[in-house]
Amino acid sequence: MTREVLTREFSICLLPTDDVITDIEALRVRLPDSPYRDDVPHITLLRGISSGADMSDEALADDIGMTLSLSSRLPLSGTVKLIDNKSNQFYTDTGVVILESSKELLDFRKDAVNRLLERDYTVEAQELSTYTPHVTVRLGVPLQGRFMDETKLRFDDRIIRFNSWLLFRLVLQDDKRLMHVVRPS
Repeated sequence: MTREVLTREFSICLLPTDDVITDIEALRVRLPDSPYRDDVPHITLLRGISSGADMSDEALADDIGMTLSLSSRLPLSGTVKLIDNKSNQFYTDTGVVILESSKELLDFRKDAVNRLLERDYTVEAQELSTYTPHVTVRLGVPLQGRFMDETKLRFDDRIIRFNSWLLFRLVLQDDKRLMHVVRPS
C-alpha cells in the first residue's frame, strides 16, 4: 500500500521564460525517461525551508508571496556558465545548466532568507552556506555525446530570465522524495 505524507518542508523556485522551457522540453523528449520525476524547468531559489505550523497549500503560498513580495521582485536573471552532470545524496548523475547569478538574484536570495527567519520559518544550514543555481535538464539522466553538445549549443553564455515563481512542497511516498507543486493564488 502506497503511503504519502505531505510535509512542512518546501522550496521556493523561479520559473524561466517560455523560450527556456521550450528548449529544455525539446531536449527532454529525446532523452531517456527520468528514474525519479520530471519537474517543470526551474531554478530553486531556496530549498529545505520548513514552516513551524501545518499550513494548507493556499495559506503557505499566500504567506510566502506576501512575506517575500515575490511578484514585485521579478524578473531576475542569471548567465549560463557551465553545462555539466551532477549528482547528490538523493539523485544519480543529472544534466544541469549551471548559472552565474546576477547581483539582484543573490541579493533577493539573501533578503528572502532574512525575511523567512524573521517569520519563524527554518532554512537548512547547508542552504545558508552554498548556492549553485541551475536548471535541471532531466533528473537522473546525464548529458552525454550529442545531447551534451546540443545543450551547450542552446545554452552556452545565455542569459536566462525568471519571470514567475512557485513552491514545491516535499511529499514522502514510501522511500521516495516527491515534490508537490503549490502554485500561488
